[in-house]
Amino acid sequence: MREVIGVADILDFTQDMWVSVIAEHWEGLGELQQEQDAMLRRFFSAADFVPSVQDAADLLEVQNLNKKILSAAELHRVELAKELQSIKAGKVKVSAYQDI
Repeated sequence: MREVIGVADILDFTQDMWVSVIAEHWEGLGELQQEQDAMLRRFFSAADFVPSVQDAADLLEVQNLNKKILSAAELHRVELAKELQSIKAGKVKVSAYQDI
């Protein structure tokens, strides 16, 4: 896990996640999301946390990027479901032709 020093580190990590999504590297997204969650928990668990204006702006950007990541992942899931449905339909057609 990455060492969390500040909100900027979490934003950098989230930007890396977004780049992975853009490049369609889906296989490790769940683990990245868990790592980001742990980073946020560690950061907010600090008793002396007082967000600066820049921290607030960075956290807002983290939130916006997370929304984009989740939307892209959902779209990817829908595309995979359509592809699977198409494959199943093709198998049914092949089976029907084989029965003739």
